[in-house]
Amino acid sequence: MDSITFQKLRIERYSPLKKLVDKTPGYYYEHIGGSVYSDRLGRKKMKEISSKIKFNFYTASQIKAAAKKAYKIELLTRPDLIRLFMILPLLLLRVVKREIWEKRRFAKTLRHILVRD
Repeated sequence: MDSITFQKLRIERYSPLKKLVDKTPGYYYEHIGGSVYSDRLGRKKMKEISSKIKFNFYTASQIKAAAKKAYKIELLTRPDLIRLFMILPLLLLRVVKREIWEKRRFAKTLRHILVRD
């Protein structure tokens, strides 16, 4: 498996799911088009779970294996890899800048990357 995602259950306007959530105790949604939450797993806890899945799955070896596979099936060519390695420092700098200045969570992100549970 090369990637993993965390999908939230969403309530759509004419979905029968809306009626089910409305009549099920302990579950709620904030607005049409929004996510479904439970009393036990609110928005904050769901975000924690999503982050934990992401940081525990995407290890350096996982990323390396996916990159090797992409190269093997020619999704990435040699010129693509050369360009990627040339812009990689700039991309990393932008990520660090965003984490530090815009989201103020660089320490937490770094801790997730370096310390495994």
